[in-house]
Amino acid sequence: MTHLAAMSLFAFFIAVIFAIVTKQETEDQVKYGIKVFLAFMLIGLGLAWVMYPFS
Repeated sequence: MTHLAAMSLFAFFIAVIFAIVTKQETEDQVKYGIKVFLAFMLIGLGLAWVMYPFS
């Protein structure tokens, strides 16, 4: 499993849990889950891009 796949899987499961725990309506859960997933992915890729020159 690549790092990107592991990060995507982690982000997906965390987004699902956060959405279920914080929102009541299904539509709100889906919107929030997508938002959290994209935030995790963008922040992770951004940090990887910033740290790449130091590797």
